[in-house]
Amino acid sequence: MTKKKLPVRFTGQHFTIDKVLIKDAIRQANISNQDTVLDIGAGKGFLTVHLLKIANNVVAIENDTALVEHLRKLFSDARNVQVVGCDFRNFAVPKFPFKVVSNIPYGITSDIFKILMFESLGNFLGGSIVLQLEPTQKLFSRKLYNPYTVFYHTFFDLKLVYEVGPESFLPPPTVKSALLNIKRKHLFFDFKFKAKYLAFISCLLEKPDLSVKTALKSIFRKSQVRSISEKFGLNLNAQIVCLSPSQWLNCFWKCWKLSLKNFILRSSKSGGCQDDFFGLVSSFFRKSNTLFCNSYPQRSLSATAKKSFCGITCNGWKYFSKSKGKSYL
Repeated sequence: MTKKKLPVRFTGQHFTIDKVLIKDAIRQANISNQDTVLDIGAGKGFLTVHLLKIANNVVAIENDTALVEHLRKLFSDARNVQVVGCDFRNFAVPKFPFKVVSNIPYGITSDIFKILMFESLGNFLGGSIVLQLEPTQKLFSRKLYNPYTVFYHTFFDLKLVYEVGPESFLPPPTVKSALLNIKRKHLFFDFKFKAKYLAFISCLLEKPDLSVKTALKSIFRKSQVRSISEKFGLNLNAQIVCLSPSQWLNCFWKCWKLSLKNFILRSSKSGGCQDDFFGLVSSFFRKSNTLFCNSYPQRSLSATAKKSFCGITCNGWKYFSKSKGKSYL
C-alpha cells in the first residue's frame, strides 16, 4: 500500500480542495477560450482540471517530481494542458499575454509577485491567486512602504475578494488565506521605463518618514513642488508613504520631463539610493543628447565618472540648472 502524496510543507504548499473556492477563483479571473493560463504550484491538478475546460491553453507548473509525474499521467490525453516540472522562479514566463489562476506556494509569494507584476508587466493580464492572508493585507495598507507594492498598484487593480479558512486545503495550513483578484489597468506607459520608475519610488521611500514636501524638494525646486502639488492634488504635509499610485506616476513623469528640458550633468558627491536614481536621470540625458563633456571640455572627469555618465555606473552625480547653475537634485 502506497502513501498518498501530501504537499511539501517547506514551500508552504497546500492543495485546494474547496470546489466553491476553485469556482470563484476561475470566475474572478474572467477566463475565455482564447486565454493562456498558468497554474503555479499545480499540485494534484485540482485547479487545472477545471481550467482546461475553459482556457485555450493551460500551463501547470509544479516543482515536486512525484506530483509532476502524477500530473502528466492525469492530463496525458488533454491537448490544451502542458505540464512543466520546475520551480516557478526558474520558469520561462510566456512572452505573450497570459493570465494566472493559482493556489501558489506561500513560501515564495514575494518572488511570484515580482515575476508576474514587475518582470512580466507587459504580458501579465491578471487573474486570481490564493495566498496567505497576511501578505495580502499588506498590499492594502494605507501607507505603502514597499516600492514594489506601489509599483503593483500603479499598473494593476488589486482586490481582496474574501478570506479563506484552513478547511479549504489539504493539509490545512496554520495561517489564514485569501483570494486575491488582479486586473491590469489600461495605462499609456512604455514598459521599458519600468525599472526607472521603480528606482524613482525606491529613492524617495529611502526615508519613509519624510513629508511629501521634504522628499520632493530633494528632486524639484520649491516652485516646482508647489506646482506639482496643485496639479496632482498632493498633501505636502503628509508622509511620502501616503502618496497614491497615480500620484507617484505623475511625479515620475514630471521628473522625466524636467530632466529632459532643464538639467545637465555636473560632478558632485552624493550617496545612498541616489546612485540608482541619478543613473535613471543620466539615461534621460543620453536620450536628449545633452553631453556634459562637450559642454564643459575643460573639466577633469575621472574614469569612473565617465563610465557613470555613459550609464555603466553612477557614483556621486548631481544635476544642475543650465540657467542658474543651481542644484535641484
